[in-house]
Amino acid sequence: MSRISKYNIAVVAHVDHGKSTLCDAIIEYCENVVIKNSGSPILDSHTIEQKRGVTIRNHFIRLQYRDIYFNLIDTPGHYDFSQYVSVGINSANIVLIVIDIVKGIQPQTLSYMNLCIEKSVKVIIVFNKIDIYRDKIDYLREVVKAY
Repeated sequence: MSRISKYNIAVVAHVDHGKSTLCDAIIEYCENVVIKNSGSPILDSHTIEQKRGVTIRNHFIRLQYRDIYFNLIDTPGHYDFSQYVSVGINSANIVLIVIDIVKGIQPQTLSYMNLCIEKSVKVIIVFNKIDIYRDKIDYLREVVKAY
């Protein structure tokens, strides 16, 4: 009998760092589907989100990868909606913190890291857009380690 795991995984970051794009990629991989590039992430279902291209509330989807079941939580990136990010972090066993390598670590990202530490939530740092500035990876890795 295989062990079935259940996780809540929240994806958090500063606005435009690639959270929803990462969620789309995870959904594509787990569901074995291709998501058409409509200009709007698949989980952004609200009309305002689709028009403005900004996530304004948490979105949840249940996924399966092999015998691992997990709930993926796509959180907003804009500071005005940070209360939803706090709810996402508080609901999570694991938090993926996405850092845009071009823009670097933002103050909002640090506050999310603090909340994860305070809540003893496991954190996985995801560096995004590494194809643009590969030379910044080591620097940002050291900043995160020092934190």
